[in-house]
Amino acid sequence: MKRSSFKRVIALGLSFCMCLSLAACSKGNEDGGKTSTKSNNKADKNLSKMYVYKEEPIDFVSSKDENTYMSLNTMEICGDEVYVIYSMSSEKISNAYYLTKVNSETKKADTVVLEGTLNQQTDNEIDETDVKIETAYAEAPPEDLDVEAEASETEVSEATEDLTAYDDAGTEGASASFDYSSSVPLDSDVYSDDYSDDYVEPYSEFSQFAVMQDGKVCGLSVSYGDRGYNDDGSASTDYYIYVWENDGKLVNSFLLEDVSPDEGYNYVAGFNAFENNTLKLAFAGDVPEIITINTDGSFDKKEINSENRSFGDVSNSFVIDENTLGCIGYDYENDYGKVLYFEYDFTTDKFGEVKELPDYLYYAGIYSVNRGKEHDCVFSDDKGVFAFNIGDTECTKLMDYTNSDLPVYSLNDFAVIDENHFFGIYYGDNSDLCLSYFEYVDPKDLPDKKEIVAAGCYLDSDFRKKVIQFNKNSEEYRIVTKTYEEYDSNEGAVSGTEKLNKEIAAGEMPDILVNYRYSSNLPIESYAKKGLFADVEELIKNDPELSGYEFMDNVFDAYRIKGKLYAVIPSFSVQTYVGKKSIFNKDSLSFDEFLEYSKNLPEGGQMMEDMTRDSFLTNFYQFNKVNYVDEYEKKCSFDTDEFKKALEYAKTLPDEIDWSNRDEQYYDEQSAAYRNEKTLLCYAGLYGIADMNWIQGGSFGEEVAYTGFPCDSGNGSAISADVCYYLSNENGNVDGAWNFIKQFLKEDYQKENVWALPMLKNLLRDQIVKATEKPYYIDDNGEKVETPYSYFIGNEEVQYDPMSKEDAQKVFDFICSVNKKMADTDDLYEIITEEAQAYFADQKSVDDVVNVIQNRAQLFLNERID
Repeated sequence: MKRSSFKRVIALGLSFCMCLSLAACSKGNEDGGKTSTKSNNKADKNLSKMYVYKEEPIDFVSSKDENTYMSLNTMEICGDEVYVIYSMSSEKISNAYYLTKVNSETKKADTVVLEGTLNQQTDNEIDETDVKIETAYAEAPPEDLDVEAEASETEVSEATEDLTAYDDAGTEGASASFDYSSSVPLDSDVYSDDYSDDYVEPYSEFSQFAVMQDGKVCGLSVSYGDRGYNDDGSASTDYYIYVWENDGKLVNSFLLEDVSPDEGYNYVAGFNAFENNTLKLAFAGDVPEIITINTDGSFDKKEINSENRSFGDVSNSFVIDENTLGCIGYDYENDYGKVLYFEYDFTTDKFGEVKELPDYLYYAGIYSVNRGKEHDCVFSDDKGVFAFNIGDTECTKLMDYTNSDLPVYSLNDFAVIDENHFFGIYYGDNSDLCLSYFEYVDPKDLPDKKEIVAAGCYLDSDFRKKVIQFNKNSEEYRIVTKTYEEYDSNEGAVSGTEKLNKEIAAGEMPDILVNYRYSSNLPIESYAKKGLFADVEELIKNDPELSGYEFMDNVFDAYRIKGKLYAVIPSFSVQTYVGKKSIFNKDSLSFDEFLEYSKNLPEGGQMMEDMTRDSFLTNFYQFNKVNYVDEYEKKCSFDTDEFKKALEYAKTLPDEIDWSNRDEQYYDEQSAAYRNEKTLLCYAGLYGIADMNWIQGGSFGEEVAYTGFPCDSGNGSAISADVCYYLSNENGNVDGAWNFIKQFLKEDYQKENVWALPMLKNLLRDQIVKATEKPYYIDDNGEKVETPYSYFIGNEEVQYDPMSKEDAQKVFDFICSVNKKMADTDDLYEIITEEAQAYFADQKSVDDVVNVIQNRAQLFLNERID
């Protein structure tokens, strides 16, 4: 089946992001409710009591298939009911659409199938029990209500009906085989056109829904390929409208004929229901248009002639009144970091005055912004729910997820009933949609607890969930979270790292500092030198819950600062280079030895695969920074012979790889390069003992040596911890912070939540046995079926055995031997790459460049803010 994939992705991607009108409002708080999104990050007293809502889950749908996947489309208020429209997919049902209506007073939930959407089937036969929907209630249903009888009325009676494809016009007796997706036209009248001989099977799906004032639900389906290809080679695009009553009964479906341009390309930029029970479909692209649609099937097309702006600038829209659409988009022409608001008047065909929206929206995203009540707009992000008025420079915080003990990274949609109550929907841990009723909680009604501040440039979902669990269970403490990622989202005065660092320098050290390797560049050594951190080794030693644990001490050694351990490390990996033991025969490689090997490579050979100047210098810096920089003492030593040799070798490498010359034959040859000794060293990141089996048994086909990256220190491998937790020694909350953080070192957490190498040595030892076992899967009968390890050399599959116990033990011993920390590229690295260009361009000698690098690096360390 031929499809215009590129057009489909862009059109549906943009159209799906359009949000429809819903009511929303703000919440008061004890200081008037106005809270800057860039406020001071030192926790005020009782900050954990602010922006709190109590959650009341609503049981709104019962699925007979536990493997069903649910996908939200929209959530809106209609009268005294909240409408939630979503799809469910399983092995037997593909994207069936449902409507759940929740009474805002009683919270009674009633779920119906949108009639006709179950007419798409997979290869499996659909049994009626797979499509049964039960009426759900917040509480048990009345005893006299026959739930099964109610449910049967909502079943689709023809779920297994065999839909017959129509004849392909122009080919007598020919039958077209349909690929039935979620929006296969249900009204035969839509097939009345004369189709060409180039007919291709249609691809269509519901992209958006809108709820009318009278309770009807309208769906927009975009279908590609119904009528072959256009003159420019693209598949034809058709737009179908479906209309359902609020009981799910389909009352109309029709094709919007002749709305696609004869030439050029359009895409959906808005689909909204207006107060007069009409729909307006906005097109952007080569022929911008507005289509006004009535539910009886009539519609009117109007080309947009505005010169100052177009719907191509719109990424989100909502209804202002029956003649006005509110539009939000990025400033693509002048400053992409700015978010703009403007209105479109349907009567005058004019876009109104353009206004800038708060900078925070660039970080939070604009696709969840909706029209509000007491505020002009409301939206949600990964921290909570916010509001703003047009013209505001900052946002007002309404709800905080963590303070509300809500373990989500975002509310996907919400519907506000009044200033203290709203319905929200989000994805739970099993990917099911969770619908809840939220009620504002006054701070005075919450118990007093000691507050602990946990701060980082960002906090991942696992950490947030652990915070919520701790807060629920602790009677003495409550953790408040602070993040700074919004400062990295546009070109502000400072980055998130700089903002956090300045606050710490000003005496606002959080109780728990969360430092992720790839998102932070904090001067940890400087904080340690100032005595800001608690001694983790002493905390472990004096904690009876951790007694008896044997930790990976070499990892702790790698992260010590002047002999002191300040970091709590939940897990780690080992980064190294390996080569054939028959060639290198030892687990180290000096730089002179590396250069000697490089001189004797075969024609077309390479020491490391696809290494460029930049990638070589990156590796050199990350593996060897600890040998050149002492950030605690603010000293560096780049003026060494080894560093000069590294620059000289880097100069022999290409500036970039010409990927256009890489063909299938090249990659076939490269798959055997390590075995054939065309490439000598392979980068290896070890996140489990069995990882080495792929490299040794597959890539090399024989025993390897852990050479590491070449360096004169003799230790060319490094430890990498994705996250480290540091506890403040300043705020008097060490005990409370430790009660929370120590869970990351306990065996139950290490067993269930660690995806890399564990910090408990006994758990790493357990991996020795697992590495000697063959991989397996469980078949349909519940039987364990072993499969061999395999590696492809070109098109040839080579099978190999699991590790021997001796080989697995060697990997374990190697991991335990590494005690150097992997560095990140940072400001010092930028100095190196900037100044090295003069040497690579033959503008300066290697000695001159090294002297400049040394001087600049030392000056940077001297002036760095502590």
